Amino acid sequence: MKIAFATQDKVHVDAHFGWAKNIVVYDVTTEGHKFIEVFDFSDTPQKHGNEEKLGRRIEVIRDCAVLCVAAIGGAGAARVVALKIHPIKVAQAEPIEVILRRLQEVLKGTPPPWLRKAIKKDVGTPYDFAADDELPDSRAYCKEDDFALRHKLLGTETGREGKINDPEEKKARLKKLNALAVQAKMDLHDLSEELPASWEKILIVAGRCHEIHAALMEARKSAGAAYK
Repeated sequence: MKIAFATQDKVHVDAHFGWAKNIVVYDVTTEGHKFIEVFDFSDTPQKHGNEEKLGRRIEVIRDCAVLCVAAIGGAGAARVVALKIHPIKVAQAEPIEVILRRLQEVLKGTPPPWLRKAIKKDVGTPYDFAADDELPDSRAYCKEDDFALRHKLLGTETGREGKINDPEEKKARLKKLNALAVQAKMDLHDLSEELPASWEKILIVAGRCHEIHAALMEARKSAGAAYK
């Protein structure tokens, strides 16, 4: 089963699909895994030409069953799923080798429904996405109810920042907020490129982006004060 990884350093899953400098492809089985090829996209324009940016990346993963990314926008997710490729978002940078070993172990047991579908795609067996579990919407900006939860988990509720005294906790929280801010920026960018589709999400996405960046600025200010 071919697995594609969006990566900047060719070692970790640490890149947004549309902005990844490299797409690395491996083949994984119950017996192990082997490197197939690395595709270099460092010369692809990043600011404009969304079709070219996505199109080239889509082409090289066309025969893959799974795509692992740090983030993926709505346009990219829609095209990936249309090819019956299952996108997996990795919460934080993780070594490709670790993910490959984990997938290998899952294949040895009873794979979950989404992975069984991916395996069927890889061997050329047709299947219906609606016949089993449904794939979650990969567009981060479509998830309207998870932001309060993220606030709770990160300690970003109003007034929470002033209660954090441990410098290491401040640093950890700042790192998490930086990651959320990058994703929020990508979501806003991806939504803008899809307009007028999903126009009703404008206030949700913009509001979320504003709140995350406001929390980030507060965290940066607090972290800076801690080292004075």
